[in-house]
Amino acid sequence: MNYKKILILLLFIGCMFAQNTDKETNQKSSAYTLYHSFETTYDVLRVKNIDATGAFVTPSYQRYSTSDSLFVATAADTLTTTWDSLGAEIDMRGYTQLNIFVTLDINSGTNPRIRALGKYESGGADEYNFVIETVSASDVKIEDEYLEFNADADQKVIIKVETDGVPFVRLEGYGSLGGGSQYDKIYINKIWK
Repeated sequence: MNYKKILILLLFIGCMFAQNTDKETNQKSSAYTLYHSFETTYDVLRVKNIDATGAFVTPSYQRYSTSDSLFVATAADTLTTTWDSLGAEIDMRGYTQLNIFVTLDINSGTNPRIRALGKYESGGADEYNFVIETVSASDVKIEDEYLEFNADADQKVIIKVETDGVPFVRLEGYGSLGGGSQYDKIYINKIWK
């Protein structure tokens, strides 16, 4: 039982033993007033994000960031058959989801790909693949996650990557040999949910 329920129970018992109104002045008893004062105060505290100790709960981040231009390609920035960097490292501290706004120019390429790599420190050499989990009867299998454009056409899409506490992320692109596919623009915004 939490402290609020205990306090309400004690105040309720006090109200039962106290006279609800003073018959001569028709005023509410002090126990009755205290009980309802507590209820009103608790509701106000809950609405204003104040914790049980009375301290303000204020996050040190916003719920979402403004859109940032991560990458705007030049004519020569085409995808190849190796994973190539798509812009700078992204600081995800305080956010849990990365939204990626992608403008794809397919040209004659096929099945271009994009992926996010997680990093535990800024500027670090170690980069980690996000994984896809497949549940079978006896185990959970994992494999590297990447997103592939199956429709070979120019596209504008929004890709959502759940980062769940990974502090830094970098994006990479991959394309077919000689296809000339490129990501013309990539914009991002970060949200916490």
